[in-house]
Amino acid sequence: MRRVLTVIAASTLIAGCSHGGPPGGEPPLGPIPTVRTVTDIAFPLDAYSFTPDQRETVIYATQLLTQQCALRFGVDYKVSPPPYDQPTYADTHARRFGIFQLEQAQQYGYNPPPDPDQDANRGKGAGGWNPGPYELLVVVGHGNSSTADKALPVDDQGVTLDEDGCSGWADRTLRAGAPDVDDIAVLNDANASVYDSKKDSRVQAAFHAWSTCMADQGYHYDDPWQPNNKEWPEPPDDEEIATAVADVTCKQQTNLVGIWLAVETAYENRAIEQHAEQLRQVKDLLDAELRNANDVLAGKQ
Repeated sequence: MRRVLTVIAASTLIAGCSHGGPPGGEPPLGPIPTVRTVTDIAFPLDAYSFTPDQRETVIYATQLLTQQCALRFGVDYKVSPPPYDQPTYADTHARRFGIFQLEQAQQYGYNPPPDPDQDANRGKGAGGWNPGPYELLVVVGHGNSSTADKALPVDDQGVTLDEDGCSGWADRTLRAGAPDVDDIAVLNDANASVYDSKKDSRVQAAFHAWSTCMADQGYHYDDPWQPNNKEWPEPPDDEEIATAVADVTCKQQTNLVGIWLAVETAYENRAIEQHAEQLRQVKDLLDAELRNANDVLAGKQ
């Protein structure tokens, strides 16, 4: 029965239909992958964000520039070198489709596993710096409610602190030579159509196949988010573990996550085509920031 369900699901998904589907119709699918771990997940729009290593470079350079600026106003801004607690693509994609890794379901149910990389030396920001009122003013300018009405200081060259402080100056310095584009807004616009994928007939067919598989095991849910969002006791009890294991098993038997990933990939590819010019500017912005950050670290700025 389960083998039949998988075949029916796959054929239905490949055929697809747009009745009641997302605006613009349903984009054609590329290859449908098999997903077993989070490392099997990648999205086209990932190319328009920094990698974790690149983000660490930019953060470190931003701190060094902020420190350089702050010293002009008599403030010793503390810099904390890498590594930082930067999320990886695996971190951000880990629960994009709910749980789908069997070992995690067997151990933690619907809870995320503990983070093995957390330790006392990570995620502290700029060295645990605890600024006083004047120091905060120099770093953020009028960007904080407690500093909004304070007079901006002047350095020994007669230059007044920027309205957004040394942190704002550092950000602009790293963006020198880059297009004036709001990368977050562009990515949000590009991602907006991806949310239509949940209405896609191929995803809906995969949900139905998964739901039927779950019903065969005595669990009655219409879609994978229902058990995921249920109020389970803490710590996970036997019922939660059993439900999570059944959930993942049915996802694997119907290849739900692979289908879902293929559908979202198709929507992202279409979004990239529709926002090609804006995304090109985002890429140019990232390249400029990274180039400037590397120059800062090399002592060229």
